[in-house]
Amino acid sequence: MSDFPEGADWWKATDGRWYPPPTTIGGDPPKEGLVAPAETRAAERDAAVKKSGRGCLIGVLVVVALIVALSLSDGSDDEPEGDDLRAGAFDVCTQFVEDRLRAPGSASFPNQFQDDGEVSITGGPEVFTVRSHVDAENGFGGEVRTPFVCQVRHTGGDNFSLIDLSL
Repeated sequence: MSDFPEGADWWKATDGRWYPPPTTIGGDPPKEGLVAPAETRAAERDAAVKKSGRGCLIGVLVVVALIVALSLSDGSDDEPEGDDLRAGAFDVCTQFVEDRLRAPGSASFPNQFQDDGEVSITGGPEVFTVRSHVDAENGFGGEVRTPFVCQVRHTGGDNFSLIDLSL
């Protein structure tokens, strides 16, 4: 018995001490209370390290796949479509009209979502024409209804550029 192994065949017992290999002839060494020899433990440790390495690799691959999937799905949600673009065209046209009024704070536009014929939005998906009117105070303080035709180009995302505006 020893505190350190004196050879590759020495066994470590549960008491923490090292013992020489058994001297029995033709039989297996006793297993009770003994630990595998140093080289067996080293092989088991190497196998465990390889196994944990595979687990880490799989984990990294799953994270990368999630990041790619999220980045692809985010790109498709950023671009408005259909009715959202039409509503955006109307909103930006009302802003362009307000910029040209003497009293922009008094501006009142019809509801674009009511089917009453007061708002017409045609074209798309790139160029939209908005026909409507604005009620606003003129230079003398009286409220006047002014028809307008606004043509805008969708330049991506929520952005539009003015092509033409007639008041």
